[in-house]
Amino acid sequence: PTMNVETAPVQEPVMPTMNVEPAPVQEPVTPTMNVEPAPVQEPNDNSEIL
Repeated sequence: PTMNVETAPVQEPVMPTMNVEPAPVQEPVTPTMNVEPAPVQEPNDNSEIL
């Protein structure tokens, strides 16, 4: 290899920018209260139809 090849400068680790606020904790989305369950779909009784 060619002589006088300078060694690559030591790559300093990139320091993250200071004062980087951590991402806010994502709170689990609580389902809206008082959500009534879907009414039970009763099968249509044709006998009721007059």
